[in-house]
Amino acid sequence: EGLHLFRTTRADIVKIWLLQEIVEVAPRAPNRAHHLTKFETDPRNPRWDDDEFRHVFATLVTHYWANDGFLAPSILEQMDRLAGVPATLIHGRRDVSGPAAIPWRLHQAWPGSELIIDEGEGHGGNSMVEAWCTANTRHADRISSDTA
Repeated sequence: EGLHLFRTTRADIVKIWLLQEIVEVAPRAPNRAHHLTKFETDPRNPRWDDDEFRHVFATLVTHYWANDGFLAPSILEQMDRLAGVPATLIHGRRDVSGPAAIPWRLHQAWPGSELIIDEGEGHGGNSMVEAWCTANTRHADRISSDTA
């Protein structure tokens, strides 16, 4: 069966795009491989059951991506504004929606940032959550000691 280029509807395209969102971008959940063969809504969020929400979400995300978030100048050209603001950037090497070169360029442009590339994760996952928690604790401790 499958989708054929000349019979594909906007709803089909939205489903295909959201399938990619659910399978590759959303943090992995156990037993999600069945999503590879058919579209199913994300059981963690009932908004995916709403056709209008799915269409608007897919349209907005792809529109903003295609136009670099409508930032002029680009975000990389404005990173000097964050000089002195510490940050930890955490990225999964296996993230198919964004190659590691993107956070690397952001890190290079952001004075005082730290970049952690998680070699085993994609767009989220348990070890990335641990890294986020560790980084947040470290930043909170620094803020507490700065105000003490």
